Amino acid sequence: METFVKKGTDLETADVWIYVSGCPIGPKEDLKNRDEYIQSDIAGFHARFKHGTVRIEEPLALPNAKTFVPVRTFESGESHNPFEQVIYVAEQTRVLTLVLSAKTKDAYTTSLPAFHEFAQSYNGSIIPSPGPRHP
Repeated sequence: METFVKKGTDLETADVWIYVSGCPIGPKEDLKNRDEYIQSDIAGFHARFKHGTVRIEEPLALPNAKTFVPVRTFESGESHNPFEQVIYVAEQTRVLTLVLSAKTKDAYTTSLPAFHEFAQSYNGSIIPSPGPRHP
């Protein structure tokens, strides 16, 4: 998992951050596709946050990858993970999640445009190549 904060901000004190992670999917995995992963993510959220809400947002265009991807907004109703938006990108063998997480609604709302711009910079699979290339 990679975590990003505003320049000059410490992760420990940041009020908003972005993190990127991935989960394997496919015929030999517990989760077969992106939709199953999203449902599992939502179920896990509801198990942790009994009064939390999940909203389905408009799909986000990723122009460089020439696709639209699902977006969900999670509000826990608690002080832990109160506001998150997750963008789900299906790659060949995994789902890549881009997550905006904020401690306050103001930080969340203010950061959404930059988060979407970050997501829209995605150019396609970031799965590492199998080995070094030689000319």
